[in-house]
Amino acid sequence: APSKPGVNWKGLPEPKAKRTVEGDLGMRYSAEALWEATPRALLLKLFREKWQEGQEYVRKVHQQPDYLPVNEQEWEWDTLLGYLCARLATERHVGQLETVYTPFGATFVQYGKDLTQIGHVIGTGGVLVHHPRPRRILEGVLFEPEQPMLLKPMQPRLWLDQEYILAAMGLLAEIDEEAAMTIMTAGLREI
Repeated sequence: APSKPGVNWKGLPEPKAKRTVEGDLGMRYSAEALWEATPRALLLKLFREKWQEGQEYVRKVHQQPDYLPVNEQEWEWDTLLGYLCARLATERHVGQLETVYTPFGATFVQYGKDLTQIGHVIGTGGVLVHHPRPRRILEGVLFEPEQPMLLKPMQPRLWLDQEYILAAMGLLAEIDEEAAMTIMTAGLREI
């Protein structure tokens, strides 16, 4: 629900929890789709003068999905790809505000979930678990002042599923919720 006064919510309420998959935002098999889904201005901002080399790296990892970075530059590109995955997936899932003008003046309408006040974000997956700087990747989920209409988390604590067991614990929770919670929380590390 809206976290700010004077914001009207439009649309059906979203479920409190749901699982989605962004199959076109990937680090290897979908690397080229990730590159194409990213606005060009953002690619130029992140990759700067090495934009073309970054694009070549994306082609390489797409064609060789088992390829791992071998030097600092390639680790930086992998970091940026992970950051883009987190950022674009979050942008697709958070709500947004729209300014609507009425006879009484401007007002805001919210579509989707307001995640600005979320207290915790848990990162899971291979790129995070095996990366030397997982926090940099997970920062892609955070609110950006340049995009004030996107309702991304503002100041959450960032956690890493260091054992990559969240999915398994979801299944275990169907049988033994307490055991799943105990195992899961033991595998989390704040980053």
